[in-house]
Amino acid sequence: MRKGSAMALPVFSNDQIADQLVRGYWEDQGGIPVFWSSQTLTVSLTALTGAGQTLARAALQVWSDATGFAFVETTQAGASITFDDNQPGAYGGSAYMSDGEIVSAEVNVSTNWLAAYGTSLNSYSFQTYIHEIGHALGLGHAGNYNGDAQYPEDALFMNDSWQATVMSYFSQDDNTSVDASFAFVVTPQADIVAMQAIYDWSSSARSGATVYGFNSTAGNVLFDATQFSDVAYTIVDSGGNDTLDYSGFAADQVIDLRQEAFSDIGGLVGNVAIGRGTVIENAIGGSGDDRLVGNSAVNVLKGGAGDDVYVVQTSGDSAVEANGAGNDRVESSVSYSLAKQYIEALTLTGTAAINATGNSLANTIIGNSARNVIDGGSGRDTMVGGGGDDDYVVQNAHDRVIELNGQGDDRVLSKVSFSLANQYIERLQLIGSADIAGTGNSLKNTIVGNAGDNLIDGGKRADHLAGGAGHDTFAFTTALGAKNVDIITDFNAVDDTIRLENAVFAGLSTGALGKSAFYAGTAAHDSSDRIIYNATSGGLFFDRDGTGATYTAVQFATLENHATTTAADFIVV
Repeated sequence: MRKGSAMALPVFSNDQIADQLVRGYWEDQGGIPVFWSSQTLTVSLTALTGAGQTLARAALQVWSDATGFAFVETTQAGASITFDDNQPGAYGGSAYMSDGEIVSAEVNVSTNWLAAYGTSLNSYSFQTYIHEIGHALGLGHAGNYNGDAQYPEDALFMNDSWQATVMSYFSQDDNTSVDASFAFVVTPQADIVAMQAIYDWSSSARSGATVYGFNSTAGNVLFDATQFSDVAYTIVDSGGNDTLDYSGFAADQVIDLRQEAFSDIGGLVGNVAIGRGTVIENAIGGSGDDRLVGNSAVNVLKGGAGDDVYVVQTSGDSAVEANGAGNDRVESSVSYSLAKQYIEALTLTGTAAINATGNSLANTIIGNSARNVIDGGSGRDTMVGGGGDDDYVVQNAHDRVIELNGQGDDRVLSKVSFSLANQYIERLQLIGSADIAGTGNSLKNTIVGNAGDNLIDGGKRADHLAGGAGHDTFAFTTALGAKNVDIITDFNAVDDTIRLENAVFAGLSTGALGKSAFYAGTAAHDSSDRIIYNATSGGLFFDRDGTGATYTAVQFATLENHATTTAADFIVV
């Protein structure tokens, strides 16, 4: 079994890991939580080699950026933290008073350690300096181990690895339970949370508009993707309008701007995160198929080439794509419009009643489980509503609207002729002023015309039909029966016409209905009567043989307004 006994371990949150670093480890070792009372600490690096000093300074800068500590170098004795390299191995520790206040600390990373593990900023030696300085600042280990440990036997929690804390003994490869690529790390998330738990002060690093990754303005080479493309880090940023720019990578990436979420950058998995309290506003993807996830700020997300997915969570977010730069999709938990964007697909997420608008491309737009208004725009679109009572705005004659049975009481608002046939959609409203047609289906439909001259056919079942303004024609083309009686709410004998299909109204000659075939009354009064209109009830009936005994009259419509009607209002086709 790949994960072994790790499956029995709990998964710790960053706060739980931080508690282990701040309190749990020290108490297990018979000590107490420790802390510095001053934000400014003196450090002595004079005992280190040149390579050691370079690594120590860079590690101190990392902790300063993450925590707000100010480290001041001194050549005098009695520094707050003294660095040395004359003892075997690597360790960090402190002397403290009875209340836990640290009075001095020591960090030792031997020259043999540097020789074995390298002296670059992308080396285990550099990570070791970060780890040991963590001890000097008050952090213990992620588990109750010291000197050596095995995963999962010595782990307290399943996700004990470098991905969560530099104070772990387990790399991303040692821990077979985490989905993260091997990489040396720079102050992971739980370490930052732990420092925030110990100290009242916070970082003021990079308060202006800062770019991380390519075109970096972060002022630290660790965040420069042209120099370090395979390290893992957590970004701490105190303000400004900031950007993660990973445009130079060709691998598929996940760029997640949410605090404490992991991103997959430059071909690695789970190697970049945003620290708690840090807000990054913008993200730029590369040439792969990227997934860009926004946060609660107003984001600008640029996907670049590839088939990209944008996750939008805030009104005002922008997803930016160039023409021809892949087949792209927005997933939005707020109302969103694709207008003026070269993005093909839009999916609404969550459970809020929100809206989606397409553009001039052939869009696929999918609603969520709530009530949505979905407007495909001018392109040839496919619109899928989901579970709520949805409205679809149709602007192209080739638009497709898809609803499953039982997924709400839905309506199409169409600027072009539209048919509800083969769809589980109940209502159709024609909009605009064009002369267009609206056709129902086998459900009980409500169909409303626009200001133009409309052709309205309810199809099967008992439908409600309204023509609106204009010269409208109401068509009856399906088999008659007690369950197929339509109600026309606004028939106007001056402007409107009722069209009868002769395959349904058997025996009627095509063309204008003959005067003798129409009778206003409660029943036929001679053998030539075919269309009977009961003005009292508004009922319209078809009697195939008038006063004959073979057929009985069958109602096919009701004129709700009891309009005065004559044979001139009917045409047979």
